[in-house]
Amino acid sequence: MKKPGAFLLFTVLLLIILTGVNASAERAPRKLNPDHMLLLEQLAATDIETAQTAMQDGTVYYVPESQHNRLKDFLISVARQTLGIPYKFGSNTFMRTDCSGYVQNVFSLMGLQLPRSAREQFNIGEPVDRKALSLGDLVFFRTYAPFPSHVGIYLGNNLFIHASTFAKKVTIDSLNMPYYVKRFLGAKRLPVDGTDFTGLREPSKENIR
Repeated sequence: MKKPGAFLLFTVLLLIILTGVNASAERAPRKLNPDHMLLLEQLAATDIETAQTAMQDGTVYYVPESQHNRLKDFLISVARQTLGIPYKFGSNTFMRTDCSGYVQNVFSLMGLQLPRSAREQFNIGEPVDRKALSLGDLVFFRTYAPFPSHVGIYLGNNLFIHASTFAKKVTIDSLNMPYYVKRFLGAKRLPVDGTDFTGLREPSKENIR
């Protein structure tokens, strides 16, 4: 019986090494920006005002303080676990995502089913003035198109979390950055009637990696 040749042994060893490298890459943790984690700690410690804003049609939107705090804790928890997820246009998973896919998935954890695209998401909810933004509001921008083509989730203190085409990952940016000031289109507050804020699904290894 012929012994395996040197080339065959080399090929097998190479495949084993490459398989190990790929497996390690899959297990590699996301690289987190320490500054972003510090921002989340500061937001968690900040007493963000309860949302109570007069809308354009004169109605008043009110979220009870207990629900508002629950939403705050939830969004900060999700942000901690999703920062650094790679950006990929057209994807909407917690492995890789684009901006509207990220928003859609985050709100699906709350039981709110949103449309897939930023353009469609802009058509739901109540318009909110930028000066009246509150935690959880959706912020929209005109980027590569004249219609709403980018969306993020407002966290408070002029900060929002989004899947960024520039950073190529889920990140936190300021609404005061010139790029976003110039392209800001508007904000929407989603209806909370019927939403059980006490039963929000916590992020887990099964839905956020």
